[in-house]
Order: sequence, then structure tokens, then C-alpha cells
Amino acid sequence: EQKPKKSNGHGVTEPAQLSTSPKATNKVLYHKTKRMNHGNRKKK
Repeated sequence: EQKPKKSNGHGVTEPAQLSTSPKATNKVLYHKTKRMNHGNRKKK
């Protein structure tokens, strides 16, 4: 079963970005999740 990477719910980006550099990706993921959390908080 292949699910869309974007609708993972964890701010997961495309594999192309993941293969660039784990540290950079971690930072991106961290910021993306933080952003998502902020958005969800404001919406509720």
C-alpha cells in the first residue's frame, strides 16, 4: 500500500529532499512540524 508522502501528517517531505542531508532534513522537519502545530492551534 503506497500512501502519498505529503499527507503523512508528520511534515514528511519528498525522498529527494531526504537524500540530501539527514541533519538538514531534520531541521526542515522540525520547523515544518512546529509550523503545522502553530497553524492547528490557531485554527482550533
